[in-house]
Amino acid sequence: YNHLEIRKDLKHKSFKTSSDTETILWAFAELGVEKAISKFIGMFAIGLFDKIENKLYLIRDRVGIKPLYYTFQNGEFVFSSELKGFAEHLKNKVSNKSLIQFMTLGYTPKNSSYYENISKLEAGNYLIFDGQNIEIERYWDLPTQKIDISYQDAVIETERLIRSSIKYRLLADVEVGSFLSGGVDSSLVSAIMQEESNKKIKTFSIGFEDKEYDESIYAKEVAKYIDSEHFEYKFGINDVFNLIDSFDNYYDEPFGDASSLPMMLLCKKTKEQVSVALSGDGGDELFLGYDRYFLTNNYFNKFQKIPKILREIGSF
Repeated sequence: YNHLEIRKDLKHKSFKTSSDTETILWAFAELGVEKAISKFIGMFAIGLFDKIENKLYLIRDRVGIKPLYYTFQNGEFVFSSELKGFAEHLKNKVSNKSLIQFMTLGYTPKNSSYYENISKLEAGNYLIFDGQNIEIERYWDLPTQKIDISYQDAVIETERLIRSSIKYRLLADVEVGSFLSGGVDSSLVSAIMQEESNKKIKTFSIGFEDKEYDESIYAKEVAKYIDSEHFEYKFGINDVFNLIDSFDNYYDEPFGDASSLPMMLLCKKTKEQVSVALSGDGGDELFLGYDRYFLTNNYFNKFQKIPKILREIGSF
């Protein structure tokens, strides 16, 4: 997202396009892989072939927003951002280990994939392939040192970072909308986005025919408050039947998110208005927005009072 800023620091000035891809290429050429990546702000999955070194580099963004799969089978090296990008002869065996992990966790973690011999490049890593050997390097991890600032300063800095993050993502060639569920995270993103925009933004939400699960009323209230142009769609039983056939085409390995079908409908409807939309995903995880974080801590403290031998028997 900050490629125009990176351009100013590069010696190369005769750019032929305004594309981030061209910036990336010249940044690698001038700075080398690690130094170039350290300057990139955003989400990315990059395949770079160095003709001088005769090496292929695969690079995945810091927290793995963009997927990146690879395999090396019988002298054939293949990479893709989706499993459907691999030929069928490379997907000849389902991984039992991954299936067990999925049934346990709801997803396949780390470098596993649904198929034997096909791996995911982990977040914050880059891979080097020289034609025979695969080497993987970690270029980023969560910082371990604590920042010694007051609570009030932390609040101010958090808002500055969130605002900066949203402003970067508004730099697009097309109109950008926002998914608005009415929860704290998507409401915050939409509100700041409207503040930073010089015209009404478009917000999109999904409602449910079953009133017990319908939160669209909150999204409507937020949209009214920030004065966005709001679009709402109701998700019903017929939508389940209409979407289920194409489900495995979009999620080409087991995917345990209960919101995936409504999300598919939301994206489909949003595409009729805008091609890019911001989302509040990740806010609840980062800021402990679910009850389970507090319940787990509560249960853990209670379990700690039970003698270890009894805990082990109970666990067994």
